Amino acid sequence: MVLPSASLRDCAVVEEVRREPDRVTRTTYCRGAGPVEIEMRVYNPTKQNYEVLVHARAMSVSPPENAVPPQ
Repeated sequence: MVLPSASLRDCAVVEEVRREPDRVTRTTYCRGAGPVEIEMRVYNPTKQNYEVLVHARAMSVSPPENAVPPQ
């Protein structure tokens, strides 16, 4: 994951699928930084596709004060 302030490694994407309304949320988590990107898509029955409703990406990250440094 590349942010304006850093390049992060050891990232994972978690995808959640929900109903009523049909939607998919994808959150990217990176080791030592936590969640750095989220995107929510909602199904539009008129267009019969998923449209991006929310998309946010961190501009920079800093570890919490008491974080254990990665080994």
